[in-house]
Amino acid sequence: MTAYAPALVRQTPAGVPRTATELLVERAQHRDADAVGELYAQNREAVTRYLSRLVGNRDDADDLAAETFLRVFQAIEHFRPRGRPFSSWVYRIAHNVAMDHFRATNRAQKLDQPLHRGETSSASAEDEALEAIAHRKLLAQFDDLSRAQREVLVLVFVHALSNRETGRVLGKSEGSVKAIRYRALMALKRNAAAIPAAAAKASYYG
Repeated sequence: MTAYAPALVRQTPAGVPRTATELLVERAQHRDADAVGELYAQNREAVTRYLSRLVGNRDDADDLAAETFLRVFQAIEHFRPRGRPFSSWVYRIAHNVAMDHFRATNRAQKLDQPLHRGETSSASAEDEALEAIAHRKLLAQFDDLSRAQREVLVLVFVHALSNRETGRVLGKSEGSVKAIRYRALMALKRNAAAIPAAAAKASYYG
């Protein structure tokens, strides 16, 4: 594979330096096989680690990483930086692939469940009803948050990513993620007590 471009190698018409990654993306958009291979090599391991954190095992992560990069290179002609790095776009595609995986797994599990629940007690039915009500209240509170706040809380608390890993996915700095997380938790805490107390008391520096 041929080497291509130092870190900053060319100016845009507006005088803004182009990074080596941006130039590789441009070449990949023109179906340059070397550029495609280089972008894959640069991002594969980090994306696979990220997917492994989401799905819980390396084998599924490897399969999902393959699907991720298939989607990446099928859609790369449509990529536009818009102030975000290429790696952030790749992580978002990986996140979508993982969500598709979870939805498919959930559907399969529901199909495997028995169609009747004759031994379910009235007490457990009541518990399920109360849980469903609390769940709907929590979702309603989430709707009041900004998109950025919802994304950060899901990645940090549902998928157990660190602030730094969340920042890489969303194309934000670690400090920005901490601030968004803190504001989101404070908003939820003010509105209701439907989230775990430990999450509501999470430190800005956590």
